[in-house]
Amino acid sequence: MNDMNEPLKTRLFIGGSILLVVGILLLVLFVDVLFPIRQEDTRADTRASLGVERGRANVSTNVSAPVVIVEFSDFQCPFCRQALPTLKQVKAVYGDDVAFVYKHFPLASIHPLAMRAAEASECARDQGKFWQYHDLLFENQGAFQDDKLVSYAEELGLDTQTFRDCLASGAKRLIIQRDFQEGIDLSLQGTPIFFINGQRLEGTRPYSEFKRVIDEELTKHGK
Repeated sequence: MNDMNEPLKTRLFIGGSILLVVGILLLVLFVDVLFPIRQEDTRADTRASLGVERGRANVSTNVSAPVVIVEFSDFQCPFCRQALPTLKQVKAVYGDDVAFVYKHFPLASIHPLAMRAAEASECARDQGKFWQYHDLLFENQGAFQDDKLVSYAEELGLDTQTFRDCLASGAKRLIIQRDFQEGIDLSLQGTPIFFINGQRLEGTRPYSEFKRVIDEELTKHGK
């Protein structure tokens, strides 16, 4: 009697498994129809995951731009310096259609002065001159002793005493460490690394590669 029931049990098991799989597929389809993932939703997730919500964007602080380029960089990295002209070209060509976010990823083991330069840049940000200070650091790459860092602040017309106090306090170290941890979480191992609306570009890349990705993203947004 038990032997006769085995084929029936097998058929019931197979039939039940098929019904379960069909049910799961129908549920996934139902959820997708009711709650479709729009491109802007994905972009919003990318912004949040990469810290864009902190309002740290460049170019007229246009964080609502259809394209956001997040750069993980190191002020003492020669390849990051080489990438600067390409980024300036992107800014000149695309204007407010592209926003920029700089993330600190100082590789202290090979660039011992990068952390100090990163802290100084954040002290300059407090006085509204992050990007100007950023450019000066790359123009004077490696000259990052404290007296030099203060002289760059003076050159930009910053309140040097406030800047000195900020730099001496170490108050900006947490920002640098937080950015660095984000990079670790993204499996970064070097610099520069860019995320263009979440699409990853590693190393010093030609303008044409940035243009290709940016144009694709702008097309998605009717630009």
